[in-house]
Amino acid sequence: MSEHRRALGRIWRSPFLWLPIICIMVALAAFCLRFLVQPTVLRVAVGPEDSADAKLITDLASELARDKGRSVRLHVVKTRSVAESASEIDEGRADLAVVRSDVSMSATGLTVAILHRNAVILVAPRASKVRSIVDFSKKDVGIVHASPENERLLEQLLAEYGISSQDVTFVPLDPDEVEEAVRTKGVDAVMVVAPASDSLAKEVVSSVATGSGREPVLIDLKEAEAIEQRRPVYDAVDIVSGLFGGNPPRPSESYKTIAVTFRLVASRNVDDSIISEFTRSLFALRIARANDASPATHIEKPDTDDASALPVHPGAAAYYDNNEKSFLDRYSDWFYLGAMALGGLASGIGALISFTRTGVRRATLSSIDELIQLQHIARSATRMASLDEAEAKVASISTATLRYARDSRIDKSGLVALGLAMDECRKAIAERRSWLATDAGRHGSVADQR
Repeated sequence: MSEHRRALGRIWRSPFLWLPIICIMVALAAFCLRFLVQPTVLRVAVGPEDSADAKLITDLASELARDKGRSVRLHVVKTRSVAESASEIDEGRADLAVVRSDVSMSATGLTVAILHRNAVILVAPRASKVRSIVDFSKKDVGIVHASPENERLLEQLLAEYGISSQDVTFVPLDPDEVEEAVRTKGVDAVMVVAPASDSLAKEVVSSVATGSGREPVLIDLKEAEAIEQRRPVYDAVDIVSGLFGGNPPRPSESYKTIAVTFRLVASRNVDDSIISEFTRSLFALRIARANDASPATHIEKPDTDDASALPVHPGAAAYYDNNEKSFLDRYSDWFYLGAMALGGLASGIGALISFTRTGVRRATLSSIDELIQLQHIARSATRMASLDEAEAKVASISTATLRYARDSRIDKSGLVALGLAMDECRKAIAERRSWLATDAGRHGSVADQR
């Protein structure tokens, strides 16, 4: 039975038993911790710091921090420009970024949402001779918020009509300077890039009208759709009649222009389910701010068409198409692998149990063999001392067998076989002891035999 004990000891010490168990326990712990640890923190790059986009993202980060039910948090990374924000995500220092479609679009980011669509509003005083963009040559054009991006946009737009930017003088303007510039004829036309329904666009148009004392000329880009096809970073948009207010309503009839989009993009490396959850939070903020003059009201769904030049992140597309993966869908592979691992572990445990049973059977057979050997020794013994030793060994085997039977470590058939072998062995010892005693009576005392 000592062999049996050693076999069990080898099994419990075997790495083939504990290593699979440890691996499965670690995997299950990691899987559970995924839902118990702190929410996922996404780094989002946005700039400039005083922009409406920076305010929007900061508000969103605050909303997510307050909502304990959300599994996503934002860490805002301030940048100096949209181009720098695109660089942050391309170089792996950010998970999300606010970029502009016509300026250094991220090479690795995929669209999550359009934060706002900024239309190019070109407006001229009625007194000037500017009636279309082709009249900009040799003119002074005021640019409201004359950032390098907006100046480059006007250069590209002029190039579409064969006008060199060298033939046009750009005049930087703040919104409150427009009226005076028009009144003093310091500019022949004004450009503002802003959401068409935003107060800034309405303010600029109104300032031009006030400064000139007459209804302004809103310049129609009839070729907007052709420009969009040549340059997919631009969108052709309609400025609907009366959008800028006034009396009479401005414009008096709808016209076309182009727009650039400010997009929130996400790294391809961010898990789809995380982006789906984040997109849901983003649109929840838009709904919550629907009655406020918040930049969030301009958030819109991007085109999820696969042929789009600015592709959408799969996680965001799943949210928009109502095709989000359920918990089981997302982790079905893990469940499958876990089931396989558990099946393998069960097979391994079964094999170990089988091996244990084989060890028990081997130990039982070894004890039976030892008892058979003791029978042979007993039948050929010539001294009582040899029979005493054999009887002591039988008693030892009997004690060990009783302990294994108590602990259910020996099956019924083994127990029966051992009992039969011990009975036979004891019978052989008793017969030989009787024979030796009789023989000793014939040839001398039992003491002499000892």
